[in-house]
Amino acid sequence: MGPRFLQELLATYLEGAPSIEQWFLHEYSDDETVAAFADGLRKIFSALRNRWAEPLVVRDADRIESSRAWVGFQRALRTDPKLGEIARDFYSDLPALADPTTDWCRRAELHMMEQALQMIGDTWERLGLCGSDDAPINRGWMNAFRRISGSEAFRRYWPLLRSEFRADFVRFCEQQLGARVPEPVLIPAETRPDLVDHLGAELAREWPEVVRRD
Repeated sequence: MGPRFLQELLATYLEGAPSIEQWFLHEYSDDETVAAFADGLRKIFSALRNRWAEPLVVRDADRIESSRAWVGFQRALRTDPKLGEIARDFYSDLPALADPTTDWCRRAELHMMEQALQMIGDTWERLGLCGSDDAPINRGWMNAFRRISGSEAFRRYWPLLRSEFRADFVRFCEQQLGARVPEPVLIPAETRPDLVDHLGAELAREWPEVVRRD
């Protein structure tokens, strides 16, 4: 079921064809809760219609060139000590970068993993490894990828970096390379006030108009 089919389905709905919403209203017209649900559903489809857009066609060469620039950016963050503060600001959700005793080492690891992941992603795309990763000709690359993904550094930074990559590449890493995101662990807030402060700072950064920090 491709995006064009979904677009046609959405257009049919918006043109007034029979819908779940209309059926609910007909069957339960006196139910205010269902009426409110139908109103919310109408708003959702309206927002979806306003945001609908065909994906841009991007050439592989353009995509690879963009990733090359990103790798260069990460190299600069990794090798230039004067950019340490910028790196800490970009990756404020990594508390280890705020520790002066380990900052330089963790920062180098982080940006090296960024470069390694981008290299894996570029190779995966250019060689068409999606769906053909088990072909004998690709065995050398797959072994190299698994050597990287099996490292402690990769496992440390994968949960942080996975959101920077496209969904199908993330699936490849997690299904074929064994990349994993650890299960969350509940920690009593009173035992880690530093994490509570960090969470507050992140919320204030994302929603400054909602979160007020005194």
